[in-house]
Amino acid sequence: MNCGPILCICYTNHALDQFLEHLIGEGVTDIVRVGARSKTESLDDYNLESLMGSREKPFSVRAALRMARNEWEAVTKRIQELEKAFRSDYPTWEFVQPFLMMNNAEQCMELETGRSRYADYEDDDEDDGFQTVGHRDMSPYERWAECIDIKDKERSNRWVLENQKIQREQRNGRQERDNRAGLNMFDALSDRGNEAGDTRGSQTHHEDKEEERVDLQYIPDTDRPLVNLQDDVWLMSRSERQRLIDSWRPQILGYMMDEMKRLIQQLENAKQAENDARDDFRRTILRQTSVIGMTTNGAAKHQTLVAAVAPKIIMCEEAGEVLESHILATLSLSTQHLILIGDHLQLRPHVETNDLSTDSKVGKNYNLDLSLFERLVKAKPALDLSKLTVQRRMRPEISSIIRNMLYPELVDGDNVKVYPPVQGMGANLFFMDHSHPEDSQDEYGLQSYSNSFEVGMVEALANYLIKNGYDQPGDIAVITPYLGQLSKLRDRMKKSFMLVIDERDQEQLDQKEVENEDGPAAANSNINEQVGVRNISLQKYLTLRTIDNYQVNEGISLGVGSSFFDFV
Repeated sequence: MNCGPILCICYTNHALDQFLEHLIGEGVTDIVRVGARSKTESLDDYNLESLMGSREKPFSVRAALRMARNEWEAVTKRIQELEKAFRSDYPTWEFVQPFLMMNNAEQCMELETGRSRYADYEDDDEDDGFQTVGHRDMSPYERWAECIDIKDKERSNRWVLENQKIQREQRNGRQERDNRAGLNMFDALSDRGNEAGDTRGSQTHHEDKEEERVDLQYIPDTDRPLVNLQDDVWLMSRSERQRLIDSWRPQILGYMMDEMKRLIQQLENAKQAENDARDDFRRTILRQTSVIGMTTNGAAKHQTLVAAVAPKIIMCEEAGEVLESHILATLSLSTQHLILIGDHLQLRPHVETNDLSTDSKVGKNYNLDLSLFERLVKAKPALDLSKLTVQRRMRPEISSIIRNMLYPELVDGDNVKVYPPVQGMGANLFFMDHSHPEDSQDEYGLQSYSNSFEVGMVEALANYLIKNGYDQPGDIAVITPYLGQLSKLRDRMKKSFMLVIDERDQEQLDQKEVENEDGPAAANSNINEQVGVRNISLQKYLTLRTIDNYQVNEGISLGVGSSFFDFV
């Protein structure tokens, strides 16, 4: 019977990886795991993103991705140009031109053409022997805004005056040479000398007149108020041009901001088009598979994708630890069969605020940490359910405790009856009592219980067990119900052991220590130091967990802080 893909969801990545590994071990290989936080190498080839990279994309998907990429690149280039315009000393002509066209068309035409309204002013190099270099690629508006025309006139005037000075010095030098070479002391007494002197004097006076008649280019130096700056832009001084530009700036910057908002929206549209194309490819892959694996958070995040695939069957592992809202978020109109696997007598889902938990006076009105699984099991009338009565994990010494308290029908499997005794210990299960007081709750800034005596005792006991042969990864696990105790255990034991901490515990530790960053725990601990391979024997492995985030497989478990010690 073809019922389409079955959606399997788990609360943690670790549980999801184990679930999918069991399926592969049973020969079910047509599976897809959604999410990139898997730490199991055997599932790498089943990851959705890996499958997307290894399979040929349909033509429609390739075309959509290409269009989205081209749009993204074009808009990004335009945004970079706009950012450069924002950093410019003056608004660019692209935005000045439409602004002036609406407010002062004559000035717009003058800046666009480089012509004065009163004369045929060409924004070109003057044909007077003086050439400007390096400004030919500038527009008339840029030359005006940077006062290039004024600077050119100033250089031209300086050149004319300098040339005039040189000519004067040359003329004076010639006159002195003529006086020394062509005259004697008696010429001044003769009529010929008077005539010659008159001629030379008349020539010198004529040349001085010519020098006085040299015209310099006009350079405006007025300083009129803004209200009077409506005439020819090319006749404005430096200060007037800056004053006029500053008056344009606010409104033009508003136009530029509108343009930036439009471009950002285009980027978002291009990104959405790319995501839609990739989602279309994801849907194609998921519809062709038999089993889809997700965490509950991943299912909520990809709710649109799940709804598009429309799985008829949804299966949830460890359903007793999953918030009801997480289960409901995965349901859709296509859901026909919901399978919940869990234990309503074990730990409930975790809520951040204790006042909202079922056990609090206020929280019992909301039951936020009551899973859908527990609600359905305890409903009246209760839904049909199946129970497993044979356990194949705990030693009989441990199972007898919970059998008397929670599971009266629990039966031990044959495999747990042949476990060898724990080496170096007088009993496989024992309780220890001591009178050492707990530490102050504020000492580590975590508002959680801790006990330094227990920390030292656990460290010594772990070393003892390692010497008795339990030196492989997974042989020993230390569990505690309190985050404060977990923090102290980590800081004490990270120098002596290779610690393996659950990602959820680590996230909680990081979050609490950030909130209390001034406390001693934040000052003295570095979570990355838990992998201290440099000075630690490779045989000293230790799993460190809180009870909420621990699942027993095999090995020895040391309970810490108002908890029992169990040896499996």
